[in-house]
Amino acid sequence: MDDLDLPEPEHDHLLDNDDDLDDEFFDDEDADPLDAPEGACDYCGELTERTDRRGQFVCGDCAEFD
Repeated sequence: MDDLDLPEPEHDHLLDNDDDLDDEFFDDEDADPLDAPEGACDYCGELTERTDRRGQFVCGDCAEFD
């Protein structure tokens, strides 16, 4: 019996779970800002881990004025 030559599914690329490509297609806009480890304060530029209720980085000194 000959091997059947079946066509590839039309949406085969949707089944691909290659983790090596995940970073290439990661969209920063979809990232939750509250999950970011640290960043520069949006007001003074100081490096901080704190965020305000909108998810913007705010250091302790600038947070008192918010």
